[in-house]
Amino acid sequence: MPDRGILVLDVGLSAVKACLFTFDGRLLAEARQPLPTRSPRPGWYVQDPEEWWRLAVDAARRVRVAAAAWTVEGIGVTGHMHAPVLVDGAGRVVIECPVVWDRRPEAEWTELGAAFDIRAHHARTGGRVGPQAVPPKLRWLARHMPDVLRRAHVLFAPKDFLRLRITGEAGTDPTDAAGLLLFDIHRGEWVSDLAETAGISPAILPPIMPSTSVAAGVMKEAADALGLPIGTPVITGAGDDVEALGLGAVHAGDVYEHLGSTGTLGVVTNRLVLDPQARVETVPHAHDGRWIVGGSTNAACAGLDEVRRLMGDHTGDGQGYETVAFPPGSPGRRPLFLPYLAGERAPLWDDALRGAFVGLELTTDRGELLASVMEGIAFSLRDISEVLGELGLLRRRVYASGGGAVIDGWAQLRASIYGLPIMTSRQPDATSRGTFLLTAVGLGIFATLEEAQQTLPVQCDVSEPDSMAPAYETRYRAFRTLVDTLAPWFRTSAHTLQGEGR
Repeated sequence: MPDRGILVLDVGLSAVKACLFTFDGRLLAEARQPLPTRSPRPGWYVQDPEEWWRLAVDAARRVRVAAAAWTVEGIGVTGHMHAPVLVDGAGRVVIECPVVWDRRPEAEWTELGAAFDIRAHHARTGGRVGPQAVPPKLRWLARHMPDVLRRAHVLFAPKDFLRLRITGEAGTDPTDAAGLLLFDIHRGEWVSDLAETAGISPAILPPIMPSTSVAAGVMKEAADALGLPIGTPVITGAGDDVEALGLGAVHAGDVYEHLGSTGTLGVVTNRLVLDPQARVETVPHAHDGRWIVGGSTNAACAGLDEVRRLMGDHTGDGQGYETVAFPPGSPGRRPLFLPYLAGERAPLWDDALRGAFVGLELTTDRGELLASVMEGIAFSLRDISEVLGELGLLRRRVYASGGGAVIDGWAQLRASIYGLPIMTSRQPDATSRGTFLLTAVGLGIFATLEEAQQTLPVQCDVSEPDSMAPAYETRYRAFRTLVDTLAPWFRTSAHTLQGEGR
């Protein structure tokens, strides 16, 4: 009898991936297909959901060829978040998907900020409405493309569209429901008045199901495309915050850190905690009964990639960091870097901010510039940690993942900046691993996620704060002063200069 495995499909911001796991969590094969993001107009960033499906099919077939002796007993899906997918009654996409970087709904963001009341909305949803959020994008469509919303039958998150293509059934889970910011985080249900204010009918919001539930089986068309048996079970899955589960960040005080195109830092709690000032967000953990309180920045490795590109280095959208390293030793006269190349989300929520090097000298070299970028990214994530501390949330250790987590020496720097040990997973692709765990529970391989975690513990390399921590504490305070000093200029003079340049 052939060996049995679990297939995981992941729609990331920069690639669509397929991974095949054994029942005991070993990664058998993986395939990665680069995913293009188009910018048809300034501030617009869109992807084609049909392209997600085509790339997922190709990646899945490549994995199946690489592990031809293995059967697929179940499928898990995950994907990037804060990106609305609208389909008609026949399951056809009615418009390209505006991803998290899309900034077209500036006016709608301002209107919703007034209509919702940022803090009152946060108290209901746990989220924060910014120009990158789904409600302003929907309101923009209602104003500028009303025919699109008239044709829309269901609103999905990216991974839910992938599951629709596989099973023909509509649905979402609590993590992606919360990511749409139309979800009552206390009651676990959609909020009709928020949907209507965003410009959509509540009727297009899909059913909400547990992340570990079996949503449906593979339908014939998808079975033929993927080379799988009809009826193969597909679980509901979770958004890409499932990475926290894959890293092993499941206990109160565990901090989840992601260093991809964007950056994320959040702490796990076993109680619902909200920030009265709405600086950080609260989202459901993929593990039932637990929450993640934290936030995301707009440009972590995306900023590093851009600086490397300007220096003439090859970049690969959060990949290919084998030749990058953070230099040991004192920061000395290294410049400070503001990592706000695309404005900023948590905890500053200021779309006017931009990137800057401050303190350049004639002797500054490229290595110091790259070190400044990595330091600035870590400082921006430290800002989130500071708010978590103000909320009284315990932070014990940081579980790190993402393409940037492999950069030599960066974990040591971040440990010293955060004042916490950094646990860097030795197992690749925590997002897919977390989805595997959900799928394994959904299929009954494990009775609970606790059993799955205990049976398949995460192996990590540990970096502790070192003797440079006091120096980085001083530099962090200087960084905070610099941000506070330049922020007013970015909101006024910088935009004036940009206007004169048009």
